[in-house]
Amino acid sequence: MAGKLRYMDSREDEQTRGITMKSSGISLLCEPLLINLIDSPGHVDFSGEVTSALILSDIALLLIDVIEGICSQTEALIRQVIRNGQAMILVINKIDRLRVELKMSASEAYQHMARLIEGVNSCISQVLGGIVLEDDTWGNIEE
Repeated sequence: MAGKLRYMDSREDEQTRGITMKSSGISLLCEPLLINLIDSPGHVDFSGEVTSALILSDIALLLIDVIEGICSQTEALIRQVIRNGQAMILVINKIDRLRVELKMSASEAYQHMARLIEGVNSCISQVLGGIVLEDDTWGNIEE
């Protein structure tokens, strides 16, 4: 059943295509907290859904497929989260594929994930650098 059950993807077209197309939410009670989780699409064609979900969110879980890696939508999401001033948590998904499909050793899998994390950090640095360059007040010193 692992990898087959798509609880948050309730629409028939989402089930058929195996992707999230519309954002959907679920509430999790973790005493004393109520956590509202919004599952939004990762595909670039549905970026409007992601934007809407981010507006409603305090924190973004950036889910990256360990094999697919960073794509244009990942970079756009990082940019949007940083510009919104939101916190972001990196989640690397489908780690089992490194062993099962790619037959990587533990060391190779570790190196692969380290490079992925370095790529995310690089993307964050580029976004932050761009924001600093765009800021008109940067470098203005009151005397």
